[in-house]
Formats: sequence, C-alpha cells, structure tokens
Amino acid sequence: MWRAAVAAKAPAWAVRRAPARRAVSVAVTPAAGLADERVDTRVAGLGPGQPVTLRAVASDERGCLFQSCAHYRADGRGELHLGTDASHGGDYTGVEPMGLFWSLAPAGMERPYQRLVPRSTGIPMKVEMLVHRGHSQSGAIHGPVMAKAEVERWFTAPGVRRIRLKEGGVRGSLFLPPGEWGPASARNGGHRGRPCSRAAPKAARGQSPSSGDAAPCRSAAQARAGASGVGGS
Repeated sequence: MWRAAVAAKAPAWAVRRAPARRAVSVAVTPAAGLADERVDTRVAGLGPGQPVTLRAVASDERGCLFQSCAHYRADGRGELHLGTDASHGGDYTGVEPMGLFWSLAPAGMERPYQRLVPRSTGIPMKVEMLVHRGHSQSGAIHGPVMAKAEVERWFTAPGVRRIRLKEGGVRGSLFLPPGEWGPASARNGGHRGRPCSRAAPKAARGQSPSSGDAAPCRSAAQARAGASGVGGS
C-alpha cells in the first residue's frame, strides 16, 4: 500500500520510460552518380536481428519493370551495411554491395530475358530502393514498406560529346571526354543498336574503354594512348 502511495507522489520525470525506437531509414550514397560507380547502402532503425527484405525497382525507357530482392538480418544495433553484411536469400546470397543492381531482372508480368540498358545516355536510370518487413521472395507479395530511397544512375557526364560512327560496315558511337583528349580509339561495332552503357561512363572519366564485342582497328599501344570511349550506336 505505502509503495503505491509513494509511486503516486513521484514526479513525472522520475518515471522511467522505454527509449523510443528510431524510424527506419535507408541511405544510399552517392544518391546520383555514374552507372559503373559503386554505391554504399545502409539501413538503420531496425530491431536487433530483425529480418527484412531489401528490394530494388527500376524501369527502362519503354516502361518495362525490373526488380531484385535480397534477405537480410539487422545486427545487434539494428543496422545493416550491404558492404559487410551477407544476404541469406532472395536473388543472391553472400556479401554483395552491388547485388541489388546486377541482379535486376524483368518483373513477373514482363517478357523474360530482357536487359536493362539505356537507349539514351543523356537520361539517368532511376532505381528505387525499398526496405520491406520480413522475408519475401521475388514475385511474391512483399511485407509493408519500412523505408525507401531513390538513386540516379547516369551514363554520361556534362561535357562528354557523342559522335556517331558510320563507315562501311562500322557502326558505333565515339564518346569524347571534356577538355583535352588524346587520339581516338575507333572500334568495329558489329551490333546495330548496341547500347553505350559501358563506354559513356568511362569517357566521362577520361578513360579509353572498349564496348563489349568490338575489335580494335588500331594497335593496342595506340588504343591505350587514347582518351575516348567508343560504344555501339
């Protein structure tokens, strides 16, 4: 009885309350960058050991939907870091910092075996990163969304010039970095309509990349001296 009376007279500040849990958040850095640039993905505000599904969703310029997912468990502090924490299921397993990006595949309602490649290097690909409660498989109904963020993946940079190549049987695109550049490294591009998603970002850095199944029409030493990116048109 007397204990109850003392508790009733205790000031409000003396009553202990459980600390409020932080809101769940997902941070992807950089939020905008070149398509071949590695990103750092972290989730905070979860419960210790809480199971979640991380999902990436993107669409191409035709509106085709691509998605991927992976299963994770928060550490003792309620945090996740895709650079060090392993996926336990979904579209890949193990420590894969860029797994949600390279495992993107057409959603169940889309035509299979399509590739997520840009038709225009001047438009960024937007990828939505979502954190779902619990573990769920691709194509299944996912749990409630706890947090989300959007990432822009650019395929070129300001100042990069694109010159279309068409000479005899050669088809391609020459990407010239901004500022000074060395001799161009022309390539024989045999694939009409081949995307430039690899050559353009490298040209943005002043590098000299090839683009896939292309054979150099100059010597290797000359190609290394160049500072231009060449890709299929």
